[in-house]
Amino acid sequence: MIRRLMLSATLILVYLVARVPYLENPLRGEEGMFAHILLEAPQGGANLLVGRVNGEAIYAYPEHPIAPYKLMALVGDPFKAIVQVSSTMPESDLVPRLRFTFSLFLLAILLLILWLAYTPGSLREPLQRNAGPLLLILAVAISPLALTTSIGLQLDAGPGILMVGILPAVILAFHQGWIAGPTFGILAGFGALLTGLGKHEWSLALLIAIAATLVYVLLLRGGDRDKRNLAFAILASMLSGLVLGNLISYWSDPINYAGGLNVMTRIIAQTGYVHTVSLDDYKALFHKTLSTLLTPLMLVLLLASTSPRWLRGGNICIFLLAVYGLALLVGFVLSPHAMGSGEARYFMPSVVVLLCAGLAAFPTHGSRWERTIAGLLILAIMIPAAPEIYEQISDRRVWHQASTGYEAKVIQAASSGKCFPILRPDQGYRASFDFVSYSIPELYQLEYAERAGRPLCPPFGDYGAPLPALVDGTFFDDQEKLPSSSPAGH
Repeated sequence: MIRRLMLSATLILVYLVARVPYLENPLRGEEGMFAHILLEAPQGGANLLVGRVNGEAIYAYPEHPIAPYKLMALVGDPFKAIVQVSSTMPESDLVPRLRFTFSLFLLAILLLILWLAYTPGSLREPLQRNAGPLLLILAVAISPLALTTSIGLQLDAGPGILMVGILPAVILAFHQGWIAGPTFGILAGFGALLTGLGKHEWSLALLIAIAATLVYVLLLRGGDRDKRNLAFAILASMLSGLVLGNLISYWSDPINYAGGLNVMTRIIAQTGYVHTVSLDDYKALFHKTLSTLLTPLMLVLLLASTSPRWLRGGNICIFLLAVYGLALLVGFVLSPHAMGSGEARYFMPSVVVLLCAGLAAFPTHGSRWERTIAGLLILAIMIPAAPEIYEQISDRRVWHQASTGYEAKVIQAASSGKCFPILRPDQGYRASFDFVSYSIPELYQLEYAERAGRPLCPPFGDYGAPLPALVDGTFFDDQEKLPSSSPAGH
């Protein structure tokens, strides 16, 4: 117990200190909508704040399964009390606390993984001979991908990390000998249910992993029949949990559940998929995203370097985690939208799954060649953290000056009462005055300005210039556009 507490304290210290330079970054784009959810916990399926008319909030459907948004609002109340978050406090005090709160989602799942990474027997070995798992978790925790996404107010690297991460943590716990078969089956079903409540992409990746693992088990020759039967039972439990999660998600909010499917198909129709992009264009996208992909690619190489051992040994846990993580990663790598958007958050769920796979396959007692490769891959993940943090410290003042200058112009225009201001979501999330967001179509902007009885304000220079829609396929229901009673429109 003492060893695990010391390892946990080390992870918490390194994790939090590395994120200090990022906490003051001003909110950007959609982050304002998620800040509003955390602060105000709007009810109903339409919970993305996109404006205010005559003092009443206007909400849009997120067009994704609703459970992650409800989880975000659910954790808001206790965290607001702990870190003393209030929507009335100055922006300079509020934003760091919001970013700190969101960073705790990833920290929580990394702490759980750390407690499960060592087998009961390995905890009694000298740490200097068995430091690999700790170093791998620390490397992932301070990797540029984890640094930049964990402090972002977004779904994938926030509550989504918990919903995706529980199942691989359960599989890791079974592999390392912390739980037995019957308990594993129950917890695996629960973890799959959480995944099914989340984004459709996560469910699809897990379904692929379950199917591939079933084929793998059927192809294994020999082995213990009881273990094969246990594998079939666990896969059945996961599949049942995944299906149940999707059914609950649809039953609780069919509009957003169907909207999530529509977003997937609409994005592919608008931006294509890998087969619709020329090889040169895709190479350019891959080169642009290479620094983001470094961490998951190093984890894939770690799995590849140890694959002869665990594939020959018929290790079903590592196989399932490897396929699951690869499905999450490759699905977005093949998407021009994900690769070209600059949104690293899409790749963070795959990192958590691949990390669990890498820990299960880690060659602590492998050959010198395997241990050398693992050490080099850990260094490759960890080294870019220093220049990333230095660059963040250097750029922070520039971002702050741009944000405060823009905010002053918006408030001045709104307080004058002469026009109806168009705000970015990150500037309107706690505005007390009427406004409309850039993230909704121009038709609605004009409609709300007409209802407010004022013309739209002009753009405020380059920083405030109109942007493409910041919410994928945000849409409105006529009855949700202007709520008449409660702030959430229900």
